[in-house]
Amino acid sequence: MKRSGFGGGGTGSARRRRSRSSALAASRTSASRPPTSLQRLWENRYARCEIVVSRAVRRGELPPHTDARRLLIAATAPLYHQLLLLRTPSDPQLPGHAARTAALAAAAGAFAEAPSARDV
Repeated sequence: MKRSGFGGGGTGSARRRRSRSSALAASRTSASRPPTSLQRLWENRYARCEIVVSRAVRRGELPPHTDARRLLIAATAPLYHQLLLLRTPSDPQLPGHAARTAALAAAAGAFAEAPSARDV
């Protein structure tokens, strides 16, 4: 039976997870190095997610000054932790649970930054 979700299942999925984990570790660079294509890809993804968070703030669903990057990291960290660090089989319930947990924390102000002096 083929499992749905990230990592799939079946033959080769453990090898793919090891490969992703190795690629993730190898992609870390020092501040003195120019950004890699992987870094640019993720920066673009974070920027695109900022729009979603900004809209939620305007609708009153999230507090002002919610840090979109911190929210996105909190929402996705459980997935990376389970799949890349622990190398456990994918759990189809985990993405929804992680997203709901991060959204509840964000709505409660967990990712809101204090306004800077220029914003006051």
